Amino acid sequence: MTPEQYKRAREAFHGAWERPPGERTAFLDGVCGNDAELRAQVESLLASADQRDMFMARSTAHGAPLGLAMGVMEAPIIQTLPQSVGRYRIIRLIGEGGMGSAYEAQQESPSRRVAVKTIRPGLGTNTMLRRFAHEAHILGRLRHAGIAQVYEAGIAEGPVGPI
Repeated sequence: MTPEQYKRAREAFHGAWERPPGERTAFLDGVCGNDAELRAQVESLLASADQRDMFMARSTAHGAPLGLAMGVMEAPIIQTLPQSVGRYRIIRLIGEGGMGSAYEAQQESPSRRVAVKTIRPGLGTNTMLRRFAHEAHILGRLRHAGIAQVYEAGIAEGPVGPI
């Protein structure tokens, strides 16, 4: 990406981000015009920012910031909360999106509250798993008070059952 392309993408993102979600499409139509690559970059940034903000707002609203454990649930869709995901005891649902769910959970050793992010059953394609692993790898390297720390990433083994 050239410096000019970066500048355009940054300006388009910030302009769209400042608007309510319902107004972003029209704004991007005007800013991006026929530049499909710019549009795709800005929409990807907006989607990531929306997901991050939704997760952080919900996870920090009930006390201390949470760490993050990321994993794939290989089980049928469950209408009630799972009892556990891997080694994490599920406490409550934090949020759901098109790709999966995030739960507040308790890790027993060491004892701490974490968030467990899961991919919705049936979406665990090779491409999605690579994307999920890449996200966990990137987040695992970041250190910032506003970004949850990744403690673990992987595929939950065994059955996931209701409480």
